[in-house]
Amino acid sequence: MLGPITLLRLSRLETDVDEILAKLLPLYSSLLTELQGLGVAEVQLHEPALVMSEASNLREHFQEAYAQLASAELPINLVTHFNDLGETYPWVVQLPVAAISLDFTRGKNLELMKTYGWSQDKRLGAGVLMPAISGGFVLSRFSHSLKNSRALRLILLCNLLLRCSFSLTTRRGSRNYRKLCGMF
Repeated sequence: MLGPITLLRLSRLETDVDEILAKLLPLYSSLLTELQGLGVAEVQLHEPALVMSEASNLREHFQEAYAQLASAELPINLVTHFNDLGETYPWVVQLPVAAISLDFTRGKNLELMKTYGWSQDKRLGAGVLMPAISGGFVLSRFSHSLKNSRALRLILLCNLLLRCSFSLTTRRGSRNYRKLCGMF
């Protein structure tokens, strides 16, 4: 699901974001509660706004939103997209979520983890695969950095959940999607 902050960020609102967020968060919380009642074990909230240039300006909105969403008591996997968290990394990893999925095919998320560490109470979703032009899949430079034993120790200390990092053009049920998911 698209996260509330990215939804507002991409909506190009010409009104007070705080006012709209105050109306939107109870709807998200209600949806999470309903999903939990249906037996959903965890929900992914996609927040590509976290890797946009103005992400640090949204810190208070993210902290407020995810504090409120945590009260629904449905574990959240916060998913970022197609870049590293940059200067937002230290506060993003402190958000009250069960897992954070980072893209390791571009950017410096691995270096950020080495510098700032990782919260032991969170699972790490690691986007490490990209579709190759030939239709097959190749491991990103993240996998090559695992040859460095220090990086490997860092990753193994995390509660690691491998995630696929590919565009929405790889549709569920397609040959490439099945090939990719069969790798895990």
